[in-house]
Amino acid sequence: MKNFSLISLYHIKNLGVRSIHAFLKSKGYNSNLIFFKHSYFNNAVAPTDMELTQLTGVLKKSETSLVGISVSCSAYLETAKVITTAIKEALNIPVLWGGVHATVDPEGCIQYADMLCLGEGEYPMLELLDGMESQKDIKNIRNLWFNQEGGSSSGSTVIRNPLRPLINDLSSLPLPDYSNDNKYYINKDKLYEGDPIHLDCWDYFVQGTRGCPYSCTYCSNSLFKEMYRDHGKYIRQRSPEHVINELIQAKASLKGLKMITFFDEVFGVNKKWIEGFCQQYKEKGLNLPFSCYLHPLAVRDDTLKMLKGAGVSLIGVGIQSGSERVRGNIFKRPESNKQIIEAAATIRKHKIPLVLDLIMDNPFESHEDKDETLNLLLNIPKPFKLSLYSLIYFPKTGLTEMALKQGLITPDDIEDKRQRVLSQFRVTLGYEREKWDTAWISLLILSGTPWIPRQLVSFLARRGFLRLYPYPLVILVNITKGAGWIQKAVQMAISGQITSSLIKRFIVRGKNK
Repeated sequence: MKNFSLISLYHIKNLGVRSIHAFLKSKGYNSNLIFFKHSYFNNAVAPTDMELTQLTGVLKKSETSLVGISVSCSAYLETAKVITTAIKEALNIPVLWGGVHATVDPEGCIQYADMLCLGEGEYPMLELLDGMESQKDIKNIRNLWFNQEGGSSSGSTVIRNPLRPLINDLSSLPLPDYSNDNKYYINKDKLYEGDPIHLDCWDYFVQGTRGCPYSCTYCSNSLFKEMYRDHGKYIRQRSPEHVINELIQAKASLKGLKMITFFDEVFGVNKKWIEGFCQQYKEKGLNLPFSCYLHPLAVRDDTLKMLKGAGVSLIGVGIQSGSERVRGNIFKRPESNKQIIEAAATIRKHKIPLVLDLIMDNPFESHEDKDETLNLLLNIPKPFKLSLYSLIYFPKTGLTEMALKQGLITPDDIEDKRQRVLSQFRVTLGYEREKWDTAWISLLILSGTPWIPRQLVSFLARRGFLRLYPYPLVILVNITKGAGWIQKAVQMAISGQITSSLIKRFIVRGKNK
C-alpha cells in the first residue's frame, strides 16, 4: 500500500491516536499523523472549506490510500462526517473510523464509514495494514467492521467481527513519537508541517493505566467495561519504569515543558505501583510538578505522603454531586458525603491543592439535591477549586437511557446530535440557563474561595431574591476569579512556569468565558 494517514479531531494531545501511530511506526509503517483543528475551553468550531482543502491536499501529496479518523467524542460526529465526505469526493479512498464514539455506537457510525475499529486499535490496525500490504483477506480481522457498500446508509452488508482480548502488557507498547516526521496540523485556515505539541507543550499528558474500576452511569467507561467483560483484565497498568522513561523522553524533547498531567481515569488504584513510581520520579530527577485524579475512596494518608514527596502539585477528585441520592441512585457512585469530606481533609492536611469535579445541568437533581451539594462544599476545608462540567448525554450510557425512559430528554439531546461539548463542556456563567441555577452555580464557586467566609455564602444562599436576580452573585464570582488569576500568575511567574503557549491558552480561555 502507498500510505496510511491517521486524523485526530480537535485534540493535539490525543493519547489514543499517538499510541497507534507510535506502534505502527515501531512495526515499520511510517504513517502520517494529522491533527485537524484544536479546541480550548468550549471553542470548537466546524471546519472551513479552506481547512478541508488543506486536509485533502496533504492526503494527496502523501499518496494516502487509507484514512483513519479518531472520533474520540460523540460531539465530533458531524465533523467526522464532513471530513469523510470531503475525502471521498477528493480522493475516493476508504475511510475508517475509530475512537470512543465508533466503539459505543458502531451501528450508527458504520453508515458513514467504510470500516470501523472498535476498542483498542494498535493490533487491529497493524493486522489491517499487514493484510493490505500482502493483499490478504482482511474481512475477518477482530475489532474491525466492514461496510461492503462503502458508507451507504441502507441496503449495505456489514461484516461485524468480534473483539480481540485487551492488551495485557501495556509496557510492551512503544513510547510516543514527538518527532516532526510525517506530522501535520491544520487549524484556523493554516497548515503547519510538524508535530503541534511543540507549539503548546507547557503541560504533558500521560496515561499509566487503561480502564476504570468504577461504573458511573454517565461515563462511556461503563460501556467499555461491559463490552470487554470476557476479553481479559480490564484495568491494566504500565510499569513505573515505562512511564518514567516516557517522561524522561518528553522532558528532553519538549522545550518549555513545565507540568505533567496524568490522564488516568483514577490514579492510585495500586499502592505498590505508586510507591515504585514516586521513588523513581525522585531518583531520575525529573523535577516537574504533576497532577492526577483520585477517587474519594482512593485517598489515603500514606499515598498522599508519597505523592507529595515526589512533587504532586494538584489533585483532582470527582464528586459530581453533593446529593447522596443522586450519586448513589442516578450516578451509581459508592462514596458517602462523609468519605468525601474526609478525603478532602486528608489532602488538605498534606497541603496539596485540590480541585473538585461537579456535574451541572442535571435534570435528575431537585432544589433539595442542589442545596445538599452547597452544604457539602461548605463543610469541605478550604481552599479548593471547582471544575464544573455540564451533564453530557453520551450515547448508550446508563444515565442517557434512564433520562430517555423518564422523558427528561429526547434523542436530539444525545451528544451526537446535541454537541454540547463544543460549547458548554466546561460550565460558564454566561451560558443561558434558569436564573435559579445561575445563582446556585455562583454560590458553589464562592464556597471554595479562600477569602469569602462560609457564613457569607450561607447568608447569600438564604436571600431568596438572589435566586431570581443572580447578577450580583455573578459579579462577585468574576471579581474573585480575577483576583485568583492575578495571584496564580504571580506565583507562576516567581516559579518560572509562565510560557508564551500558556499565555495564549489563557487568552483563548478568557474569550470563551
